[in-house]
Amino acid sequence: MIRRLAPAYAVTGLTLAIASAIGAVGLRLVDPVPMLENTFGFSDAALLGFECFGVMFAAVGGLLVVRRPWNSVGWLMVFGGVAHAGGGLGTAVTSSALADGPTGAATGAFAAWVTLACVSLGASVFVLAVIFPTGRGHTPRWHRVARLYLFVLAVLTALLLTQPGPLNTFPAVDNPFPIGPQWTVAGMPLSVVVTSASVVIGPTFALAIASRYRTSDSVGRRQLKWFILPMLVTIGALTIALVTPLATDDPPEVGLALFGFGGALIAVAIGIAILRHGLYDIDRLLSRTISYGIVTGVLVATFTIAVVGLSSVLGSVAAGNSLAVALATLLVAALSGPLRRRAQATIDRRFDRARYDATITIDTLTTRLRDDVAIERVEADVVGMVERTFHPAGAALWLRPRSGHGTDLVTIHGRTPDTVGPT
Repeated sequence: MIRRLAPAYAVTGLTLAIASAIGAVGLRLVDPVPMLENTFGFSDAALLGFECFGVMFAAVGGLLVVRRPWNSVGWLMVFGGVAHAGGGLGTAVTSSALADGPTGAATGAFAAWVTLACVSLGASVFVLAVIFPTGRGHTPRWHRVARLYLFVLAVLTALLLTQPGPLNTFPAVDNPFPIGPQWTVAGMPLSVVVTSASVVIGPTFALAIASRYRTSDSVGRRQLKWFILPMLVTIGALTIALVTPLATDDPPEVGLALFGFGGALIAVAIGIAILRHGLYDIDRLLSRTISYGIVTGVLVATFTIAVVGLSSVLGSVAAGNSLAVALATLLVAALSGPLRRRAQATIDRRFDRARYDATITIDTLTTRLRDDVAIERVEADVVGMVERTFHPAGAALWLRPRSGHGTDLVTIHGRTPDTVGPT
């Protein structure tokens, strides 16, 4: 039954997501009215990022549904992708309708209500942190956590959609279907409680990933690394979105747009991890991402502190601020190389251990060969290093004879290649 429903579900979900994306972007191009005030600070660029998020999730999720119909990851990705794309379309319709004044008030209110439903239900994709890549929690307890999260999300969505007063996503729009009471928890509005819950949900899902990683085999760990890599990019974009309003008066347009495109990368990584988990060297990609992220953060912090400190010291000097910026730039340039090498070595020891061990082995061998003149020990060291580093099917060493003609073959441990040729 599930296998028969899978193609229809995948095609329907992808069609809805693409139609929503085209509708949202097309409406903003045809009717570029000011974006209605909303909780997330959406702008046109952010809207485009989230539409990309929705389409990519629906596309990759549909592929997984067809290829792995018994894995709930694909089904949830399609649902979440349609919800995100639909939320973007609802945002565009709400802004355009309410810009028409009283004539579009009813349409705008309904579109805002639909947007709240889509945004709330779209949060179901966060449970992927618990069920990826198998479609279930890795222990019965974590599987119950995933089910509890989805149940609570459904209940909270129903309460938000039925309580009177302003809608959670659009404070300027009242709920057109107020059939329930005004819910509060400990004297706080329900919308505030829902927003504050992310403080608990985020660390819980991070703990789920760490717990699954510890108990997984080598294949499962590589799959999780594909999931973690774009998550780091997305978290960085979300950090930009949170910091931008604090540092400037501008809305978090760039950060939210990057967050949407980063979410699209998560969908791609999930598809690769489940369908072709061994396709690329994920250890090296992950170590590079983490190391460069750390280096960038440290250099930015160093530059900021240096500019502030030097500006205060050189404030009495003419063009003191320009001099402070120049000195801070020189300091960052001097630190970038040593800091990158140090961070890369530290991260490689944890995330790219094979390459780190190979580098140490080659460096050690180079030092020994520089001082060793015994040909037997050289032969053993070279072939032994190759075997430990690359694990070949055969290992042998070719030496050029002193006469300069032909090739001598020295076999170590009886492991000889099938063919022998000149070096």
